[in-house]
Amino acid sequence: MNKKSGIEASVADSPSRQALRQLVDPQPERHDLVIGFVGAIGTAWDPILRGFEKSLRRFDYDTKTVHVAGLLDDLEYRPWDPLPGRDSREYYEKRMNAGDNFRRMTGVGASMGALTIREIAKHRAERANEGQPVAYLLRSFKHPDEVKLLRRVYGEAFSLVGVASTAEERRKTLSDSYSPF
Repeated sequence: MNKKSGIEASVADSPSRQALRQLVDPQPERHDLVIGFVGAIGTAWDPILRGFEKSLRRFDYDTKTVHVAGLLDDLEYRPWDPLPGRDSREYYEKRMNAGDNFRRMTGVGASMGALTIREIAKHRAERANEGQPVAYLLRSFKHPDEVKLLRRVYGEAFSLVGVASTAEERRKTLSDSYSPF
């Protein structure tokens, strides 16, 4: 083999060439996305997540929303039982305390992140034969170690979105969640 053909072969397979091919490929290989959300208590998550779902569908992504605090309900060992439903005035306080207790019991700040990764792995296994990529919308992280773990596991496939709303908007969301009408 001459030198020129070896150089041409390495240029043809270079990361730059591969990236260019992906840009012009009408059917590019796509991977799952993992999008974590953070926001203050009382953030109105439903319209935000619906907006993301609608946008992602335009790019042929399925979506799976994971309520991070809800993963506590799936644990076999729950010394904080029972956790109240969303209609309870104790909902936020008890769930936050349960998350804090779980982190304290495990001695790991990223414990809820680990539960989230387990949930994504379970969902991926259920969809193993489906070809459509999934965007996992993770609502909502409360500890910086959780975000660090997700970044370490998913790398560039992980994005973090911070959501801000005024104190008045959050108060309204909280009062509406307790209202029976």
